[in-house]
Amino acid sequence: MRRIECVVAILWLSLWSTVSASAPVDAAATAAVLAGFEKPGEPGCAVGVLDNGKWAFKGAYGLADLTSGARNSPDLIFGVASVTKQFTAAAAAIAAHQGYFGLQDDIRKYLPEMPDYGTPVSIAELIYHTDGIRDHGRIVPLTGQPQRYESQSSRVALLARQRALNFAPGTQYMYGNAGYLLLAEIIQRTTRQPFPAFVEKNIFRPLGMKHSYFGSQTRGSAGRAMPYSRRSGGWRNTDGEASATWGSAGVMTTLDDYAKWATNLFAKRSKLPGGTQLTELLRRHGTLRDGTPVDYGFGLRLHSYRGVRQVGHSGAGDGYQALAMMFPDRALGVFGFCNNGVYAHEVVMAVTDPYLGLPPPGTTETGERVQLPLAQLQRLAGVYRESQFRLPMFVQADADALIIDGDAKRYRYLPLGGTRFRNEENIIIEFGGPTDAPAQTLEQREGRKYGSGVFSRIELATPTAQQLLAVAGDYYSADLDATYRFSVREGKLVAHIVNGRSFLEGIGFQPVLADEFVAIDERMVVRFTRQANGEIDGLDLTHQFGWIKDVRFERVVSAVTRAATEVP
Repeated sequence: MRRIECVVAILWLSLWSTVSASAPVDAAATAAVLAGFEKPGEPGCAVGVLDNGKWAFKGAYGLADLTSGARNSPDLIFGVASVTKQFTAAAAAIAAHQGYFGLQDDIRKYLPEMPDYGTPVSIAELIYHTDGIRDHGRIVPLTGQPQRYESQSSRVALLARQRALNFAPGTQYMYGNAGYLLLAEIIQRTTRQPFPAFVEKNIFRPLGMKHSYFGSQTRGSAGRAMPYSRRSGGWRNTDGEASATWGSAGVMTTLDDYAKWATNLFAKRSKLPGGTQLTELLRRHGTLRDGTPVDYGFGLRLHSYRGVRQVGHSGAGDGYQALAMMFPDRALGVFGFCNNGVYAHEVVMAVTDPYLGLPPPGTTETGERVQLPLAQLQRLAGVYRESQFRLPMFVQADADALIIDGDAKRYRYLPLGGTRFRNEENIIIEFGGPTDAPAQTLEQREGRKYGSGVFSRIELATPTAQQLLAVAGDYYSADLDATYRFSVREGKLVAHIVNGRSFLEGIGFQPVLADEFVAIDERMVVRFTRQANGEIDGLDLTHQFGWIKDVRFERVVSAVTRAATEVP
């Protein structure tokens, strides 16, 4: 276990052992947990615990500005990325309450440039992530020309260019960002107000959120934590790198301002237009067209956290990361805003669990740590694949845990039992199959899920050099207006975007199944398709765990020239 994990685990276990579900938590002990995450000379987080409408704890660690050495404080402004969605969804509900549109209206009534997919997409389906529209933030880098898509209007035009959906509207839930970009655009067009101005007038101002606004550069850098992203050479200030778009992200706020929003969200009498009827709508589960409920409300995730009812959301992007967890039955909220783009989940959960009287992850409900023999962990190791999005998970056995690649990042899973494991973000997986042979399935039980959430064991394909050369060549996507060139370098398949700025060094793909390859760090899967005679005629690309599914590419290089793509 890494040093920081050891320090935090010791502090966590010590703190939990002194509290119960009803006992108060000492603020000094919480501060010690935060201190366990600090790394000299690095950015960090601000964390607040709101108990019955009052601050039980506010603290921070790390640097707000690496250049000046200024430290983070709980009073600074942070970007909250996708936590923005709850404000966007509330703005849509308020605009509907004011009569600008109906939540069941077809989006093409206000966005006529969007394709006719054969089945209308409603405004409500944008809110609940059941629309099926591809994610604009993930499409842009795939075009190879990100400079063309830095504005709201250009992003809308890019979405209008997409000829297919990820799935039929109302038939699935798939989290993404496109629906919220389109929500902001609909609000702008119908109210004839800039979206940030509408939110300011109808949400920020009524709640007294004086330090909340859209856009990192709108009010300068004074009083704001600078955003940083880790690169191979260290930390890079990413201030100003976010696109000038609204809806899916963009809110800048403080812990105090966010507490005003959270308190109003559960107040008996709301201060926002629409009153308590509005707040009831915000917390209502969405449904598919067949009536199946989804664990998402109006920009709010609605699912339990380790058995406790939770309302909240996370956010990550452009150097900021945030997590807001609210527990209505306990009148408790824990909020973490970070400027390191990395740690919000681990930090907030490490603070939350003692307040809920929960033992640390990787332990039983009595706080005991489960130890499994290495041989048992090795029985679970291998490669597992989810069929809907063709996403592989690479599972390795460590001394006392499993290391898994293929999710949002590399995770360490600690055992809860013989086949059940939990990681630092409270994602629980369970393995299935015989007890005396390699496990055959990996299922995501709680937390993040991709497609069906069920992954089946596979044996990785080992294509020959000739088979790799057979897929080399150029492929064009009309949806992206981009050509990808696949070549073979040192026995590996590598892709570049022709005349594009993305993939400058090339993306390396490893084989998964026959004609199917994955670039695990880029979360990208390509599946080459063949004609009846066996010749490769194109490929389908899936990206970011299905946020973009099966973008079609047609082959545009002949079989005669494909050998020229071999690079010594």
